[in-house]
Amino acid sequence: MNEHWNISNQLQAAFAQVEQQQQSLIKAIFPSASNNDDSSFDKRGLAIYRNNLLATAKQALVVTFPTVITLIGEDLFMHACRQLLISSPPDQGDWGLWGQGFAKLLHNLPQLTEYPFVADIAQLDWLCHQSMREKNSVIDQASLQLLASTDLDRLYLSLTDHQYLMESNFPIIEFWLTHQHEGYPNDNGELKQQYLQQAITKLDQTDFQQRILVYRPNFKAEIRELSGDEYRWLSLMHQGVSIGNALDAMANCEFDFALWLGIALEQNLISHLYQ
Repeated sequence: MNEHWNISNQLQAAFAQVEQQQQSLIKAIFPSASNNDDSSFDKRGLAIYRNNLLATAKQALVVTFPTVITLIGEDLFMHACRQLLISSPPDQGDWGLWGQGFAKLLHNLPQLTEYPFVADIAQLDWLCHQSMREKNSVIDQASLQLLASTDLDRLYLSLTDHQYLMESNFPIIEFWLTHQHEGYPNDNGELKQQYLQQAITKLDQTDFQQRILVYRPNFKAEIRELSGDEYRWLSLMHQGVSIGNALDAMANCEFDFALWLGIALEQNLISHLYQ
């Protein structure tokens, strides 16, 4: 037992050392204002790595944030990529796991001060990417029998891992759909114009807020807008509140659990029920 524990500690220490070396290399390749000439790496070799590393990082972020690069263009996207490498270098070998802080970085980017919705669209891209990386999940049909045999106050609902909730003060669903490339008839821009007009209409609303669900009914992540009631319901489920107590908390809302259950099963939102 102690031998296994020691091996585990040694492996963790080795991984930590590799991670530290990797981050030191990235900081040497892309020195910040506070990290100029104190590198122990051969400066003659750093230039060789710089372009390759930046190209790899950009390629990874393009896969994760396809809508963002369409919105802000190649040059600004590359600049943001470089900044992310400096501030949050990857700490794992899988580049697909890198980029969680990209939305926050874009939010603080001076060039995007007049376009604050870009950061929220980046967050939506990130959640769609995360949804696609999660394992496939289908409802445990047998657990549905608990609805007929268990008191709802003692019955809980587990949601699938590949769904996420987010809120925005902007119509980012419409902005996001405007910049997708698939599904437009004859590529004539009719749907793009339709989504753009919807976005403009919603922006005219006072105190606008959009609640978004990212989910994966089959093998592709999808998004849809939630009502305030459904967003609250899903939030309660994510918090681990029992079905009965959640329904009590929403007694004054126009929420139909039976109707929602049918939609949830169709959209693969439920993993299983348990008590």
